[in-house]
Amino acid sequence: MVTRIEQNLVDAKNSVPDDSGLYTDESWLVLITALELAEGTDEEKILKTEAILESIRGLVTIVDWNLASAKNSVPSDSGLYTEESWLMVENALELPEETDEEKVVKTDWILNAISGLVTIIDQNLMDAINSVPWNSWLYTEESWFNLMTTLELSEETDEEKVVKTELILNAISGLVTIIDQNLMDAINSVPSDSGLYTDESWFNLMAALELSEETDEEKVVKTELILNAISGLVTIIDQNLMDSINSVPSDSELYTEESWFNLMAALDLPEGTDEEKVVKTESILNAISELVTRIDQNLMDAKSNVPEDSGLYTVESWLMVEMPWSYRKKRM
Repeated sequence: MVTRIEQNLVDAKNSVPDDSGLYTDESWLVLITALELAEGTDEEKILKTEAILESIRGLVTIVDWNLASAKNSVPSDSGLYTEESWLMVENALELPEETDEEKVVKTDWILNAISGLVTIIDQNLMDAINSVPWNSWLYTEESWFNLMTTLELSEETDEEKVVKTELILNAISGLVTIIDQNLMDAINSVPSDSGLYTDESWFNLMAALELSEETDEEKVVKTELILNAISGLVTIIDQNLMDSINSVPSDSELYTEESWFNLMAALDLPEGTDEEKVVKTESILNAISELVTRIDQNLMDAKSNVPEDSGLYTVESWLMVEMPWSYRKKRM
């Protein structure tokens, strides 16, 4: 005859699951330990029965343990992650878990969402790297080199990532296109002293500087016009020299050899420096003002041949000398 105590023990043993592989090693070991307890006396049978039933209730399936572990591995500080990646975790946590199949799916989704979490620091760094222009040839070597240097910085720790992100963004904002650099160089090459140049040539330069520079095409045009205007600047000294040269008469045969020779000598003076140009300009102008026409020279020669003592000559003959001279004086 089987006592109730013995029957309870038999029932407890019979309720032990058949497939140990469904449960965690730790929880199954507790059950095995209970099954190995002594059962010689009624007291031992009662204790063993309770231990078996308790360990059965404490069995944890691998499916449940995996799900619990997945939930426990969810980071506690959502503020460290991007909203999009954190939303994937929240969606996974809201999946049903009634059946083992649902638990397996939920576990996978949670773990995938955790592995896909992106910190705001990492996202910022990725965004900075992705914003690097691909057409390096548009930029100056110096500004592009600075950007490449920042891309090579270490990013092992969050602190390094933050620093690298800031330096990349600063380097991007500091990129200078070759077109912009050329325009800046052209503007910087504009002389500072406008008073040295003629009004007309300086006006052309000012007009070029006022051109629009909104687009790259406008910048290229503006750069070329500024450089052309700079190369076309004429100093007042040069203009004065050109004006003096241009005022040289074209017909040398009208003038005496001596006065023309002086003018040619002035035109042959050096003009390498501004001081030489000033001297040459003055010499040319002086030589032009001292040019003597052959007609004037002949008249002066004729006057120089008039005898000084009119009293030696008859009144009639002397009158012939005076009449053309008086007539000449009136015309002059």
